[in-house]
Amino acid sequence: MVTGVHAVFFTRDYEGARAFFRDVLGFCAVDAEGGWLIFALPPAELAAHPTEGDDQHVLYLMCDDVHATVEELQGKGAEFIRPISDERPRQGSMTETSSPGLTSYWMLHKRPDVPCRAAGSPGQAQADRWLVYALPMPASADEPARLSAAEHAQWWQATGAHELRQILYWRWDPIGISEAFPATWDEYDAYMGRVLILAREDATEDVIAAYLDAVESDSITLRTDEATRRDVARRVLSWYEDSLDRWQQGQISH
Repeated sequence: MVTGVHAVFFTRDYEGARAFFRDVLGFCAVDAEGGWLIFALPPAELAAHPTEGDDQHVLYLMCDDVHATVEELQGKGAEFIRPISDERPRQGSMTETSSPGLTSYWMLHKRPDVPCRAAGSPGQAQADRWLVYALPMPASADEPARLSAAEHAQWWQATGAHELRQILYWRWDPIGISEAFPATWDEYDAYMGRVLILAREDATEDVIAAYLDAVESDSITLRTDEATRRDVARRVLSWYEDSLDRWQQGQISH
């Protein structure tokens, strides 16, 4: 059974492309050793279109509001090489952006009547929940980030992913499969990336609980209850700060 997709860009300017994914788009990453960054992605879909020319591959970045997202990414250094247009009404508004090492990306605002996931697939959601996920910048130039991107990736690989997996598996578990431990240990890994981003963005308990509710209704189609979702959201918020503190103290002591 296919459980995910690992996509790779081959480019001479791979460092520039990685920086674009990390610093402009704000994708979370883990270091697979030696600086080989593997980036978590928002929900995705796949299509094959006919062409009379050479084969080509295109990446579309989906968002709720293309105008607001373009403005946000321009503030992080992204360059857009064509104006926003509605030339494809079936798909929605779109524009095109370039990045180091890669030709271009299309920024797309999908129409609500266009399904964003195949029915029953992991991570299925309504089109209005599509986002271009971006991690927050420091509040001001004088206020440095708590951890650098590299340090955050080290924390996630060393302890963060394991700890968050335990919260979702033992405390949330909408499918009710924890009794089958350890065979089902990674059942909820597909949702860890988004939960991590919400915690890092200082999302409220309401926002995290709402995300879990959306996953239950749109993807898993099995339900817990509001009390459970709120308890998990509180645990996630408390865990994130405590885990970073413990990891930082461990780094200092070493």
